Amino acid sequence: MRIIHLGLVAGLMLGAAPVVAQDAAPTAPAAAPAADPERLALAKRYIEAADMDALVLGSMEPMLDAMATQQDGMTAEQQALVRGVVLDAMKATMPAYLDQIAALYAVEMTTEELTALADFYETEMGRSITAKTVSLTARSAQMFESYSPILNAEIMKRMEAVMATQE
Repeated sequence: MRIIHLGLVAGLMLGAAPVVAQDAAPTAPAAAPAADPERLALAKRYIEAADMDALVLGSMEPMLDAMATQQDGMTAEQQALVRGVVLDAMKATMPAYLDQIAALYAVEMTTEELTALADFYETEMGRSITAKTVSLTARSAQMFESYSPILNAEIMKRMEAVMATQE
């Protein structure tokens, strides 16, 4: 029961449907759009040079921490366990996700745009910006946590105003 509870928490932390022990295999993600092989290779080169996996994981970690601490009745050990499982799962599935992203970029961007992106992110300046972007993204997510109460209060105020007109 404890494992199922922790699985539910992990699923909810990611905004997914509840995670329970089941025999059915998960459905495959939507098929990646068909892309020109040259542009697909350039998109993958850009994604690697821009360290996009670190960017995605770096943006998720603070959110996982915030969500874990909001789970009533969970010990710090359980929170750490759920966080570790979620991050491990994200790392395991990241290559497939980034392949989907690469296909999307390859369809939407020209060869010239993808070449320029990859070329730039492979430079010293591009690597510096990438490192800072990973850090800034994680810090921005942490900042959003402190902004959430302000946003929630504003949403509630506006919802009350809308609801008052519906009566």
